[in-house]
Amino acid sequence: MPLLTKPNVAVAFDLNFQSATEIFEGVSDYSREHQPMNLVPLNFGFEEVLVDLAGSRKIDGIIGSFVSDAWIRTINHAGLAIVNVSNLSRIQAAPTVSVDDEAIGAYQSGPGEFCIRR
Repeated sequence: MPLLTKPNVAVAFDLNFQSATEIFEGVSDYSREHQPMNLVPLNFGFEEVLVDLAGSRKIDGIIGSFVSDAWIRTINHAGLAIVNVSNLSRIQAAPTVSVDDEAIGAYQSGPGEFCIRR
């Protein structure tokens, strides 16, 4: 059954503004093409605002870089849909979608070794 209202999804920007902007643009593109969402961009230092939003139940989901499972649990008492976009911490309280830097390095030292030697 389709949603009658668009979900409100907070997109929390981290220090890497370029990466955060690319993630926001990708989510925005997906929203236009597949699942309409109201996106709420949050600047670096978003933690306090995010806690308030989660507590007020004005958002349905969060996309952002999270430092720990404990921190996610403090904001996820409302059962929000949360996606972590950072591979800097081992997060298990939410799914993580990020670039696999180690796999990139392994590929370059394996089948793609010629790229390093150039």
